[in-house]
Parts: sequence; C-alpha cells; structure tokens
Amino acid sequence: MDTSKYAALFLSDSRENLQQCDTLLLAWEGDPARTEPVAGLFRAMHSIKGMAATMGYARLTDLTHQAEHLLDSVRAGRVPPSADLVALMFEVVDAIGAGVDDAVAGADGQRLDPVLAVRVAEMASGPAVKPVAPPGGGTLAEPQPGAGAGPWVTVTIRAGVVMGWARALLALRRAEELGTVSAVTPDPAGIEPDKFAGKLAFRLESAEPMEVVRAALMGVGDVAEVTVEDDGNRPAELSARSRPDVRVAREHLDRLMGEVGELVVARNRLAQMADERRDPGLQEAVGALSRLTDQVHEGVLQARMAPVSEVFDRFPRAIRDLARQVGKQVRLEVTGREVELDRSVLELIQDPLLHLLRNAVDHGLEDPATRTAAGKPAEGLVRLGAQRQREGVMITVADDGRGVDRDRVRKRLGEAAAAAGDLDDAGLLAVLARPGFSTAEAVTSVSGRGVGIDVVLTRIREIGGGITLRSTPGEGTSFSIRLPETMAVVPALLARVGSERYAIPLSRVEETGRAVLETNPVGGRAVRFRGEPLPARDLRAAVGQPAPPGGEVRPFLVVAVGEGRGVIVVDTLLGRQDLVVAAVELPLGAPGWITGAAVLPDGMPTFLLDPAGLFQEEVVWQR
Repeated sequence: MDTSKYAALFLSDSRENLQQCDTLLLAWEGDPARTEPVAGLFRAMHSIKGMAATMGYARLTDLTHQAEHLLDSVRAGRVPPSADLVALMFEVVDAIGAGVDDAVAGADGQRLDPVLAVRVAEMASGPAVKPVAPPGGGTLAEPQPGAGAGPWVTVTIRAGVVMGWARALLALRRAEELGTVSAVTPDPAGIEPDKFAGKLAFRLESAEPMEVVRAALMGVGDVAEVTVEDDGNRPAELSARSRPDVRVAREHLDRLMGEVGELVVARNRLAQMADERRDPGLQEAVGALSRLTDQVHEGVLQARMAPVSEVFDRFPRAIRDLARQVGKQVRLEVTGREVELDRSVLELIQDPLLHLLRNAVDHGLEDPATRTAAGKPAEGLVRLGAQRQREGVMITVADDGRGVDRDRVRKRLGEAAAAAGDLDDAGLLAVLARPGFSTAEAVTSVSGRGVGIDVVLTRIREIGGGITLRSTPGEGTSFSIRLPETMAVVPALLARVGSERYAIPLSRVEETGRAVLETNPVGGRAVRFRGEPLPARDLRAAVGQPAPPGGEVRPFLVVAVGEGRGVIVVDTLLGRQDLVVAAVELPLGAPGWITGAAVLPDGMPTFLLDPAGLFQEEVVWQR
C-alpha cells in the first residue's frame, strides 16, 4: 500500500502528539510523583510509534519504541522518576520532532542519534541489557478466505480518530503476536484510508483466552470495541457509515476563502448598481444574493476557525528552556485557550507572541535574588491570555517584573530625550518600536538586537490589529493585542477626506457624531463629546491634505485607543462596507497606521487604517 500521500497527515498528527508531550513533560517536571503525565506520555509515544511503523519509518519507530518501553517501566515501578529521566525524555521529544520532519522529507533517521535510543534503553533496563527489539518485524498475514478454525474477531476504531486505518493495522499486528490470523476483512493490502469504515474483522486461532486477546487489542489505543463471535459465521457486512473525521487541507480552505472574498466584491458591486438604477426586482435579487453570500462566508470562516491553544500550547516548553538559559524561575499562566481565531491569523501571531514572551522573561522579570530583595516571590509570573471582544479577540502578554526603565529609554534616546519629556505608555511603545531601538546593554542569543517590538508591531498591523502597552515601575509590563477574527472580509466604516476615501475597521468604532475641532486643554487637538474633551486626530492633516477653515462643524468617529478613546475627524462619513482586505507592501517611510488595502464596489482602491497607530504616531509627532 502506498502511504506517501498520507505523509502530511502523519506529520500533522505527530506534531499534535509531540506538543502534548511537551505539556505533559512540563507537568511531570513540576511534580515527578504524578502518574498522569507518565500515562499520557506513554499513549503519545505509542501513537507516534504505531503511525511511524505503518508509514515504514524504521528508525523513528525504534526510538519511539524505546521511549515507550522506558515509560512502561516507570508505570510498572521498575524505574523511579528522576530529574535525569525527565531531561532525557525532553531530549527524546526534541529528537522525535526532528525525526518526524526528516522522515516526511524522505530522510528517515537522518538526524536521529542512534546513541540516544541506547541511552533510553539503558535507563529502562540497565546498561548490560540490549535495547528491546521493536515489534512487527514481519509483514501482515495475507488474508485467507475460508481458512479454518478460530472465532471471528471484530475491531472497531473510535470514531473521529485520525489515521484510524493505521490503528486497525496495528491491532492486526498485535493479533498476529497472539496466534494465527486469517480471513482478514477488508484486505489490508487494499485498504483505502480515506474510505476505511472504522472496522476490521479476522479469524484468530490462539491459545490465549479471549479475555486476554480482547485486552491486548484494546491496548493498541483508540480502539472503541473488540467483539468475538464463536459461531463460525463471517460478521455482517462492515458498515461504511462510520467514517473518521475528514481534515480539509489548509490550502483548499484558503482558496475557498479567497473565492468567497471575490464573491463579496461582486456582491457589493451589484448592490451599488441596484441602488443606482432603483430597480426593485434587481434590489430583491441582490438582497437574496447578499444573504447567501453571508451564509457561505460564515460557513467557510467556521471551517477555518481554531482555538488559540494551537499556538498557546507551543510556548510553555519554549519559556521553560529560556528560563533555564537566563537563570530565572518563571511560571507561565495561560488562560482563554478555547477562544477561536481564523487559522491564518493564528499562524501569523505565533512569532510576535513569542517575541513578547521572550522579552517578558529576559527583560521584564528580575533574577530570583533581585526579586527576593524587593519582597517579591523568587518565581516570576508571565501571563498569556485570550479574551473574545466585539468582532475580534484581545490577547494579553503580561509579567510581574520590574517594568520598563524609562530613564534607560531616555538615555538611549540621547538628545531626543529632552523633547520626549515624561513618556506615557503610548509614547513609550512608539519609542520601543523604533527599528533597531533596544535597552539591552549587550547583544545575546536572546535579545539586544533591537528587532523585538518593531517586528511585533509591524506584524500585528499587517494582520489588521493593534497593540497597546502599560508598564508600571516595580510592578510589571503588559501588552494588549487586538486582533480581527479573520483577515479575509472585514466590516468597515468608510470615510472621505478631500477626494480620497479611507476605511476604519468597524470593530474599532464606538460611535459617530459631528463637532468642531478644538484645542485640547492638555495639549494637541480635541473634540468635545458629551461634555468630555477627547483627544482628536484630523485625518486631513494625517494624510497631508490642506486643513479646512477653523470652526467648521465636521463628522467624527469615536474609536478605541488602548484602554481609552480618541476621535478621528473626517469630511464625510460614507457608511458601512464589507471589504476584502489584502496586506500591502508599503514603501519605506509610509505611515504605520495603514494596515491593508481593499477594492471598493466602484473598482477604486482604499486603505484600511489602524486608529491606535494613528494616535501613537500623533504622540511621537507632538514630542
């Protein structure tokens, strides 16, 4: 059976198991007396071993088998848990991760150190004992229709299991170890994985009691049921209705979302034509098309959604390794793992979040001695959380460390420090995000190259999100990242200044109104909204157009800026529009508050603006 086309599925499933291994190892390292992590690690290793064996990756199978044997020895009490054992298992997980990538690339075992498997076997059985030979050295028994004795055994794989056919073949291998297998249905050589019905039946002639057989087959993992029929009749036709869950390839979903985006553009164009012609029949047809388009878009979006845990769960291991590298004690607290985002957004925020987490550990947290002297626990706390908000998600990275040293920031600014004055949080973020800016005294493998916050801010704005900073000396630093639920179709409010049109994400707009632009009592410009002066930004000035006559009543938008509010003053509000947004490569020196571009129903382009970025740039300009 050709398994090459299932390599991507093997890669995906193996990575999920390895991610689970990292989580379990961290839990085990924190409390070596716990038994649950050992059981979970055993299951994960067993799963990877079974899939690797089915795919024909011999060296990977050998290493996972040795690890499985070691964990079984720990479960049985033959090997006591220890720091050395946990450290060795971390090595094994890292080696298996590299081995999985190599195997899928056609280089099984290229980076697997054979000594590692020996070290694992020695820890399990003692240095004088040879490594345990992996199971399944032979081939599957050929089906023998009509062959004689033995009851019929039917193995049912648990519904929804990825590569359930591989589990069934592993059960068949286990059965061969217990006796003589014949009359296998369906024929193993002809199994089509995408059509496997979830059941495998065969005759088994064995000296072992059927209770032992049943227990052994259930032990393969992901087996829902094992039934034995002694009447000699072949089981009823295996049901084809029990199918494993189908995973749709990411590229197919991306293409489908792109096509939905084009459908939205065409729908918007038709809606504009219907309004211009005032044709009731055409307007009714466009209304029906609009409803269908919204339903299709919602369906595709739901298919692309995934919990943030798919990214969050990758960080505990990285933080553990970094903390050891820099000599700090760190506890990572994760919340909101169940919050969902578009997979395309999830993929793009992984690196920015890792930047912020590494900065929190390296820059934010003090070393244990300094924390103790300051009356803090020796162990620093880093929090990573996600929370759903209106039409988007807020992700927070915070630490309880020293806070940003504003004096050091001013020192790095040099002559510009005098103009900077007292840096508030918005101004501080704008300075930290300058390309090449860093407060580190020396470049290390962790930090000091001045690429962290700059990279984070750039990537977040490319996604169509925004970021704010709050830092308190002696108490810590917090970054709050606002993200759109999806980058594909963004509801926006269109506004005109002069002859140009711009779009502001609707999720950032709280209210609209009309007022006169005034001078802010504390500096800058303001709009009085319900008796309160709110800081204001004239979009005309931001885009370099001539200012209108003073004292003129103009439309404005009240937008969310960090934890506060601001006002963007425009010439005309044009209404709501669903936009298909694309990231744009802007020329050097272009304003950072332009986050994307879209085509309007009349075929003309428009820019999507980040309100928070607009105000951050204003803060820097004032200073």
